[in-house]
Amino acid sequence: FQLSIRNSFIFTFATVALSFVVGFFCAWLLNEVKRGRTFYRVLIVLPWVISPVIAGYTWRWLVNDQFGFLNHALKSLGLIDHNIIWLGDQNLAFITVIIAASWRLFPFVMIMLLAGLQKVSATLLEAADIDGASGWQKFIHITLPQVWSVVVVILLLSFIWMFNDFGIVHIMTKGGPLNSTMVIPVLIRILTFQHLRMGTASALALILAVMLMTLSIVYLKIT
Repeated sequence: FQLSIRNSFIFTFATVALSFVVGFFCAWLLNEVKRGRTFYRVLIVLPWVISPVIAGYTWRWLVNDQFGFLNHALKSLGLIDHNIIWLGDQNLAFITVIIAASWRLFPFVMIMLLAGLQKVSATLLEAADIDGASGWQKFIHITLPQVWSVVVVILLLSFIWMFNDFGIVHIMTKGGPLNSTMVIPVLIRILTFQHLRMGTASALALILAVMLMTLSIVYLKIT
């Protein structure tokens, strides 16, 4: 239980942070693009509309240690000389699952931030240019304050979704190897259907519900 709590927080914070950085970068690039913005936006948002089951099996194929595309690509580039067991190593498995989950989440972050960036006042940015403000100063004092409400909503929703995420971890590792990727939703499933410990699983599910309810209340108060 303690391991699953720790893994859930690490998985959630790492996934949200990585997807936010990538999503913000993509949103900033798309906001600067004038031609073909719709095409690029549709292309980037595809991971978000793919089923978690399909995404999980796709990533399992990509990182397969025998015939996975990732090992093949790395060996073709001369970066490795033998296949890496991505989902068989405790540290690599956790990192791989986080990357896969971030790949699914970042399009949502990108779409939300792009909408926020398009609402930033062009008049204020032009006035800042006239006053000699640097790009960093414009971002800190103009862009960020105007999109801050969107950022808060994105972070809260992403945290709730990732803390409760089941599909990616279950399909890719089922909590292994050696429980290194065991998160609360996967542990609840194992306790219920493999060990038939209904009472323990119900108690753990109730704890998870209280934690997510608290975050939901914070989200509703902010919005």
